Amino acid sequence: MLRWAVHLEGGPRRVNHAAVAVGHKVYSFGGYCSGEDYETLRQIDVHIFNAVSFRWTKLPPYGSDRRDHSPQVPYMRYGHTAVLLDDTIYVWGGRNDTEGACNVLYAFDVNTHNWSTPKVHGSIPGARDGHSACALGKCLFIFGGYEQLVGGNAPGRSGEIETSEEDGEGGSRGSEDSETVLHWLMVRGPAIQEELSTLSFEQLQELLRQSGLKVYNQVAYGPRKGDVTPKGNGPHKNRPIEMSTKQPVPYLRKVVPVQKRMVRDPRFDDLSGEFKPDIYEKTYSFLSDVRNKEKKVIKKKLGKVKNAKQKEKLECLLQRMTQQDEVEKKNQQQRERMMKFKQSQRAKVQQGSKPYFLKKSDQRKLELTEKYLDLKKRGKVERFLASRRKRNATKDRRNLPGKKSH
Repeated sequence: MLRWAVHLEGGPRRVNHAAVAVGHKVYSFGGYCSGEDYETLRQIDVHIFNAVSFRWTKLPPYGSDRRDHSPQVPYMRYGHTAVLLDDTIYVWGGRNDTEGACNVLYAFDVNTHNWSTPKVHGSIPGARDGHSACALGKCLFIFGGYEQLVGGNAPGRSGEIETSEEDGEGGSRGSEDSETVLHWLMVRGPAIQEELSTLSFEQLQELLRQSGLKVYNQVAYGPRKGDVTPKGNGPHKNRPIEMSTKQPVPYLRKVVPVQKRMVRDPRFDDLSGEFKPDIYEKTYSFLSDVRNKEKKVIKKKLGKVKNAKQKEKLECLLQRMTQQDEVEKKNQQQRERMMKFKQSQRAKVQQGSKPYFLKKSDQRKLELTEKYLDLKKRGKVERFLASRRKRNATKDRRNLPGKKSH
């Protein structure tokens, strides 16, 4: 059974963005968010999620500190796709409220974080958004989408897809000095069967997994006999019936009963479940490893940083994490202590004794007993008592008559 383990905040709040996983990092490009101005030609933003440190970072604007648009950098958009080939992420398509849809191919180098526009030729597909894309070998497959001028159909009904393949072996793809030229090709009818015949079995399985069985069969073998292909750009005759929201007002007013709002208190609600520390520790035990890695990283940074403010900030962070570990260790010892007591009580009950439940004062006595035994084992009882006597003497001097409180 699948379940969520960690819920993280701080990432970009977007829809219709494009994301690609590269190793232990996830690159997120653009997307739509309510409240943002999409009538400006600012550069597309790139957010990176590190799956090891669980942190989001945002790359600075490419080329300068301004938000202006550069020709080799895609403008802010939504409904586009991003596909990884080797060490380059290809971003294609998408829409902006100012420029509309786009059909320029952009390349993003994951090593240098540089943008470029590779040279392309062939049957360049029309500008569109809402399409899907995948990569097989050296080919980039574009499926369907909404075309700016034509209003393209889905690939399953049209029986055609578009691919972009690399010509030649030389050049570093994605750089400004690249000699690689990408070739666009419209594949339809028997031509797509010839194109698919050149792929290996593993590549065909990957294409089937990403596109789905229905789309794959319609693209590879053509539409079935019962399928009807619409003519032109008009609506399909088998489309879902649109229901009007305009309803006539009845003569008599319809009284709708209002249900009483039930206030839910999570403290006394069974839906909230029961907190079990042992199950929680087993489920989230990996978080301690993540915390230890973060502490090692902070210690390394602390040894290299020279700025006094940054050093003080790192020291406070390290001290807080150390204190959290100590508190967790203390809580763990207390749980183990109570577990041992419960086990001993169960054994006595089985022998006929009455059960005995510890009060808070009794739990405090057990805690002090273990603390005394630990100090005695390490030979620090006298030192602890001397410190306690000194502290009590200081309190007594403050409470003597004639002393002014400050």
